[in-house]
Amino acid sequence: MTIFFIFLGIGILFFILFYFSYIISLVIAGIVPLATTQSAVRIIADIIQAEKTAHTIYDVGCGYGECSRALQKRLPNVCIYAIDNSTLRIFYAKIFSFLQRRKVFFQSGDLFQMPLADADVVYCYLPWSLMPRLEEKLLKELKPGACVITNTTRFPQWTHEQTHQTHAGNEYFEMLYVYRKK
Repeated sequence: MTIFFIFLGIGILFFILFYFSYIISLVIAGIVPLATTQSAVRIIADIIQAEKTAHTIYDVGCGYGECSRALQKRLPNVCIYAIDNSTLRIFYAKIFSFLQRRKVFFQSGDLFQMPLADADVVYCYLPWSLMPRLEEKLLKELKPGACVITNTTRFPQWTHEQTHQTHAGNEYFEMLYVYRKK
């Protein structure tokens, strides 16, 4: 019985430390990453499955990696690389991935410095302010035929070929835009 209370105490202490460091990471990073909902993940997985040659997926601006881990569960035969500019968020993403036994390759760094030329699919849920710069990068780097899926925000110049509404009746919440590199 004593051992039970020791493990319970350690578990509670770990949870408290984990929770406070999570809050601190939000304050340090300066923004709260937007998590992709499960209904959007289902649609994204369907889009990727329709891409017969989709083997390499990049989740740029992955935050804590919820979408990447959910996609890896639904699509176990694809290779998923997840990038975020916060080392602390990537640290937590790696812990969650390990605990859930998901094989996602998380990397901390500036997405504008990361090479994306081998991507078959790129997914992003980023603020409007980053979209023009990301559009330029993807148009330069991606191979012809590569698919890009954006959540809620669109590219200013690139014309999307599909849209998917994730929540019926709410066209402003998590609208997915699908682009194809020509």
